[in-house]
Amino acid sequence: MWRELSGKAMAVCSLALAVGTLAACESTQSESARLGREGKTALNQKGVAVAHRSKDFEVISTTVLQDSNGAAAVVELRNKSRKALTAAPISIDVLGRNGSSVFRNNAPGLEPTLAHVPVVPAGKRFTWVNDQVSPTARAGSIRAVVGAGRAVDGNHLPAVSVQGARLESDPVSGVAATGFAANRSNVDQRKLVITAVARRGSRVVAAGRGQIPRLKPGKRARFQIFFIGDPRGASLDLEAPASTLGGGA
Repeated sequence: MWRELSGKAMAVCSLALAVGTLAACESTQSESARLGREGKTALNQKGVAVAHRSKDFEVISTTVLQDSNGAAAVVELRNKSRKALTAAPISIDVLGRNGSSVFRNNAPGLEPTLAHVPVVPAGKRFTWVNDQVSPTARAGSIRAVVGAGRAVDGNHLPAVSVQGARLESDPVSGVAATGFAANRSNVDQRKLVITAVARRGSRVVAAGRGQIPRLKPGKRARFQIFFIGDPRGASLDLEAPASTLGGGA
């Protein structure tokens, strides 16, 4: 059973995973490449490096996942301030088993959502996912630093909800989470990212992200998210924070 929680800033869904059948689906690698192509118009040309840790964000937990499809970094954080914050830069340093750095998300040209946190309402948590980690050796742990975000009006954030989420499986491409994102606001959402995190108890066992290029006001569109790790038999949280806040926020 899955549960939809819609709010001003994001929708969070919980799903007791039941695997269906997926006729055809992209691999995680091709999905990542597609997301990269779609983000070329808004790249971080200088790369992102957080020099000062923000007192407004608390990093609650970090997880690194790795399988035959690639690697992913998962950072659960909380906005401790009294204002909604957006576009906070996030730096991750993925460490190998010997403690040396094997990946950082500071490369020029990185798609913005792989180096920034989307809008997070005051006092709320968000689980940030980067599923395009390319470690030079086996990953073991992550160091994450979140910088200062931009304050926005938390009372006028566009509402996006996730509907009909379920798992589908293909013997070649693996397991994907599918469903619909619905734009309940009057703000056109561009490059809307939906993240999925699978947990067994408190342990993160799989994660991934998908993107909808454009979601018009009052409309909904289908998404498909492929995983690093195995989400089968786990509980799944999906989050779709607004990507475009509009003039009121």
